[in-house]
Amino acid sequence: MIYSIGTTRYTGFLRKSMPKTALADVWTKDKSGLSEKEIVEKMVDLAHRDAAAGKDSLHDDPFVGSEWNKLHQGFICLSSPDRLGIIQKKLAQLTGSSTDLRLKSNSRSEAFAILFANSRGRRHDRDVSSDSITFRDEQGREVAAYSKYSGWLTFSTRAEHTRSYAFRDLWNQALADAKEELEQEELEKERLEKERLAEEAEKEYFFEAWA
Repeated sequence: MIYSIGTTRYTGFLRKSMPKTALADVWTKDKSGLSEKEIVEKMVDLAHRDAAAGKDSLHDDPFVGSEWNKLHQGFICLSSPDRLGIIQKKLAQLTGSSTDLRLKSNSRSEAFAILFANSRGRRHDRDVSSDSITFRDEQGREVAAYSKYSGWLTFSTRAEHTRSYAFRDLWNQALADAKEELEQEELEKERLEKERLAEEAEKEYFFEAWA
């Protein structure tokens, strides 16, 4: 079966934030480095393995770092804004440097200290406060934030929500297809086994008749 996005569905936009402990965890454009086709192929392979193991990674293992979660995030990030580029541009404006962005540390206090190493422009920037900074795209929509208390946050876009729903739909279909294939394989095995037993019984009858 060809797995692709058809009519997408959207059930209301929620301004949802997701905590990230490091800048490296922030969703950004093409983060996975894989094409949609490659992601879907890997998803279908995982669905077949799940079907064989009698599990469903969507419900059994959707957690950060799991194979299913990485594929899910990679699929979403194909429609993500260039958050890293937006963040780097904003930080360059604040710090006066685009190279001093050592924000991959999990130490939030250290990252925050670097973030405000240079306070230039803070007084006239509505997105900068004493304990947080907001990052916006060219349309002025919030796409990320950094808080001294929460660390990194990303605000998911309408397109990201849509792709998240789409990936789940594709996953459910791929898993259902994989289960159906397994059932058909089992039925075929049973049919072949019945034929084999019937042939053996027929041979035994033939030999007994001529004995």
